[in-house]
Amino acid sequence: MSLLSLFSRKSQTPTAESSLKALRRMAEGGDVEALYCLAERMEAGQSGLGKDAFAPDYDEALRLYRRAAEAGHAEATRCVGRCYERGHGVTADQAEAVKWYAKAADMGDAKALFNLGVCYQHGHGVAQDAAKAVALYHRSADLHFPYAHYNLAACYLQGIGTALDAAKVHEHLDRALEAGLAEAQVLKGMLLRSGHGVAQDDVAAADYFVKAAKQGNADGHFFIGMAYFEGVGVEQNLVIAVDELLEAAEQGHAEACYVLGRCYSRGEGVAEDELEAADWWQRAADQGHPAALYNLGVCYLQGLGVVKEPEKGVELLQQAMAAGNPDAAEALGLCLFAGEGIAKDEAAGAALIQQVAEQTNNLSNVEAMRLLGHCYREGHVGIAKDEAKAEHWLARATKQAFEQRFEGNNTYQAPQP
Repeated sequence: MSLLSLFSRKSQTPTAESSLKALRRMAEGGDVEALYCLAERMEAGQSGLGKDAFAPDYDEALRLYRRAAEAGHAEATRCVGRCYERGHGVTADQAEAVKWYAKAADMGDAKALFNLGVCYQHGHGVAQDAAKAVALYHRSADLHFPYAHYNLAACYLQGIGTALDAAKVHEHLDRALEAGLAEAQVLKGMLLRSGHGVAQDDVAAADYFVKAAKQGNADGHFFIGMAYFEGVGVEQNLVIAVDELLEAAEQGHAEACYVLGRCYSRGEGVAEDELEAADWWQRAADQGHPAALYNLGVCYLQGLGVVKEPEKGVELLQQAMAAGNPDAAEALGLCLFAGEGIAKDEAAGAALIQQVAEQTNNLSNVEAMRLLGHCYREGHVGIAKDEAKAEHWLARATKQAFEQRFEGNNTYQAPQP
């Protein structure tokens, strides 16, 4: 039995304490594998010493990793790089992390090759070079590292550092699936849903999402939750959908938080609850989710589930607009026109709504449609008269207002000026 299996940081046998003492003695004697194993324990918070037995000791972990690296231990060399990347026992330094990953990669460490590829793909600590990243992923994949196969599948799917190639997407994805990677199961499910490079199959897609969810993967929980919500590949069940979305949201999944807010706002799968809706939208907004920022802004403008604060509502709408949400631009235009939560400026408000309409050929807000229609009809606040456009937007407003009588909505309606 190897030292790694005897003294793994996952070891929790009744003899763990005595084993740890033996490991320390071997490390103090300069045994390289013992140095590495002990460093892993220190970094994981399994020192076995006193009240701090389960507190990570990053300083000691880095010291031990360095000693093992100096003796030519490839994995320890990579771990020194990881310490620099995460700031464990040292000030975070991406460039220094790259140096250590490169050293370990030269020693043939598959994970180091992969980590170095990630650095080149995203430009972390080194000039961005997607083609070099792909080459490094290939070298790591040749050493049977499953995450390298997964990243290669993603690169061939999106044309990152290489040409688009559906066949290679599935070639590498299948290798990652053989290793049981939850991320690969999610991607396979997405490809089956879309029929990209494979026959479209919603049922098979749902099966893959379930497999990923069983491993605790947040995306897996989210996508199977949405499948149950929409009844795609599984029989529709809003209660199960909400349960799955909760599993994803509790892991910080922004889209799941947003959808849960929508569920509570509309009473879909749960009892309608404005407080819960606002809370979930807040969680998603904290992660910069554009639609959640917009919905939360509406909540503050109207006092839905939160204390009414028009100024805060406008601030959130501005953030949502900056993140590319067109509904927020419409609502902000209405606020400007009415002077709600912001200094009144009818010309700026109407111009903002007109800009959204011209860029997207669409408006989602009934009041925005009506306002724009009347501005075109009357030639109001700097908008040139145009009877055809006036009729178009006023008719759209009438149609949408009728439809909204039969379904809940939270689009912002500005008070009449």
